[in-house]
Amino acid sequence: MIDVVFLCTIEAGEPYGKSKTEVAEFIWMTTTEIVEDDAIPVYLKENIKQAAFIIGEQ
Repeated sequence: MIDVVFLCTIEAGEPYGKSKTEVAEFIWMTTTEIVEDDAIPVYLKENIKQAAFIIGEQ
C-alpha cells in the first residue's frame, strides 16, 4: 500500500481529478473533522496529524 498526503495551499480555482476512475471526489475537512471521523483509517489520521504539526496547527 502507498499512502501519499499532499500539504499545500490553494491559490485559486477549484480542484479537479484528472481521472474520474482514480479520484471520485474532493472533500474539504479540518484536521479535527478528520481525526473525529470513524470512517477514516487510523494511518491516514496519523499522517494528517503529522502535517498539522508541521504547519504549527497543533
